[in-house]
Amino acid sequence: MELSQLRYAVTVAKLNSFTKAAKCLHITQPTLSQQIAKLESEIGLVLFIRSTRSVKVTDAGRIFLDYSNAVLDAYDTLTQQVEKLKDHRNFPIRIGMLPTFKHLNILDIIEKYQGSFPDALISLYLNHSEDLIKMLHSDQLDLIICNIFPNIDYKTDYVLSEFHRDPIHAVVNANHPLSNFDEINWEKLNGETLLMLSKASSIRKYMESALKAKSIRAKLILECPTIDSMMGMIQSNIGVGFLSSQVALQYISPAFRQISLHPPAETVTAAVYPKTSKLASQLQHFVNFMMAEHAAYTESKISVCPDNAALLHIDAG
Repeated sequence: MELSQLRYAVTVAKLNSFTKAAKCLHITQPTLSQQIAKLESEIGLVLFIRSTRSVKVTDAGRIFLDYSNAVLDAYDTLTQQVEKLKDHRNFPIRIGMLPTFKHLNILDIIEKYQGSFPDALISLYLNHSEDLIKMLHSDQLDLIICNIFPNIDYKTDYVLSEFHRDPIHAVVNANHPLSNFDEINWEKLNGETLLMLSKASSIRKYMESALKAKSIRAKLILECPTIDSMMGMIQSNIGVGFLSSQVALQYISPAFRQISLHPPAETVTAAVYPKTSKLASQLQHFVNFMMAEHAAYTESKISVCPDNAALLHIDAG
């Protein structure tokens, strides 16, 4: 019994005609008749009652063809999945991400993906979110994992898969007047010296947008090229810095305090690639893999630390 014979029998039953079935299958009618007869002889059942005018499926044939349809459907599905898996071999994916996204387990996920698909080629680039978006737009990258900006319409040009959110906190010296608060309204920032990361960082974009919307006027805004330089200024009690809460946790010590903002602002982390990408199916395959692995990683962190369900770290870039 061959799959082609099953397909022949199913087609004859569907069209109720050997002539039409042969034409549909692109074979001659004698060949079709011979293959059906060979199948009937092998299984010991008569599948069709033939006449000069019509073809009728026998009762036994109807049961046999129902199972044949199921077998063919399963085989077609298997073939499609195999072809999809082949699509993920021997193609390079250029992925951009923020330097400290190792805290989200992305590097481990990429390593595991390459372990599952050894022929997949991945090149990794590190940069700020704004620079990553520019590189994606200019076709220097295929996919980026970054904090998305509130002023970009990703829905128009990109496929966006959000997988993490993190509140932005103010960070101050333990001797700063604001250090006495666990939470502050935005108005408390009026007249303060504000420490901002570079203009290419998403935290800077989030904060500029929020401060403008709330009409907050700083005494002075100082740009810090790195998180370390910002923390140095905070240590010298020069002003108020801003980091996502999980990054702030990496720096908090008795010398620093992080303070919640009310109403809250947050970073949104997502995997992004162009809708028009030639590698769209491959990229979505990688994103699906990454999302599943990240969800499992998050669940494992929650089960280990149920009182600290958000113990995931995100870059301030």
